[in-house]
Amino acid sequence: MDSSQIITKVHPSLNELSRLSKNISNGTLEKLDTTVNSLQAEKHIRLERLQQLGKALANLWNLMDTPSEDRQYFFHVTSLSSVSSDEIFTTGGLTLNIVQQVEYEVKRLDQLKASKMKEFLFKKGAELEEICSRSHMEIPSTLEMEKIINQLNSGEIDHADLVTSMNEQISKAEEEAFSRKSIMEKIEKWILACNEEQWLDDYSRDENRYSVSRGAHKKLKRAERARIMVNKIPALVDSLISKTKSWEEERNKVFLYDEVPLLAMLEEYDMLRKEKEEEKQRQRVMHS
Repeated sequence: MDSSQIITKVHPSLNELSRLSKNISNGTLEKLDTTVNSLQAEKHIRLERLQQLGKALANLWNLMDTPSEDRQYFFHVTSLSSVSSDEIFTTGGLTLNIVQQVEYEVKRLDQLKASKMKEFLFKKGAELEEICSRSHMEIPSTLEMEKIINQLNSGEIDHADLVTSMNEQISKAEEEAFSRKSIMEKIEKWILACNEEQWLDDYSRDENRYSVSRGAHKKLKRAERARIMVNKIPALVDSLISKTKSWEEERNKVFLYDEVPLLAMLEEYDMLRKEKEEEKQRQRVMHS
């Protein structure tokens, strides 16, 4: 502030440039006392405002991972967070111009944050979807994501809460994916064995043609490998059923594979396979 202008308002004689005799009346002393109190109150108000803005700045910087070099210009503002008005003596440290500059910067970063938050949301949404897809878990619906975006636009959801919520969802998805890992590995083996079983059925139907065709030896070798794999299916399915039941009991939820209950899928396959084996047995008896 311009001290000469302020002192002149109290009484012109107090300004050194006036060359007037100093007026030290009770009225002048009272006006000086009032002015000092007013300036101290203004100092306190501006410091509180800058402390609020400094906190908002620091939160925005951390939220958007702002580089340290971009923070330097307003570092003096964020350093005011834990000081009292009595501890501030730096000239020009609490000017209205500084307050306005910081207000503008917070507003600018707030607008940038909204844009960044949408980018963050889509990025984290894609990450969550990839984890779920890879583990064949239920993927969050598009409607749910649209609801979050609408809350973001309307200000119903705090940006920091959004970051925390998305990170928690990803953490939970990763934890569940890890808990499913051993079952998923067995499912992959089962699917592979089922494919080999289908190939072996096709091969068995056309075995006579293969016996005289080119590459028959390779087909025969593959059939041997396929039979070994197919013979392991009953034990593999039993193990999968057991593991899945344990997983469901432990978590008190249904194990879904691409939104289909895995146990139901396994039990249906087991039933159809036994029916198929019984049919093969009947066919052998009929032809014997």
